[in-house]
Amino acid sequence: MWPFRIIRLKGQSMEPDLADGDFVVTSRLFWRLKPGDNIVFSHECYPIMVKRVVEVASNGDVWVRGNHPAKLVG
Repeated sequence: MWPFRIIRLKGQSMEPDLADGDFVVTSRLFWRLKPGDNIVFSHECYPIMVKRVVEVASNGDVWVRGNHPAKLVG
């Protein structure tokens, strides 16, 4: 299996940095995640999600959110 994959974004949750229809290259190579990184992952409700890392806990838990200003809460 290739370590890289190209996906096309659907939705507006990462605007203005990434827009609906943009293509992104993903990598299965793993390095330490940090706040501000964009990640691609699977979710039980959606086959593929792209979000920005907000926080990484010492136990490995990762909190993420979209980037769209109208969709940010709090």
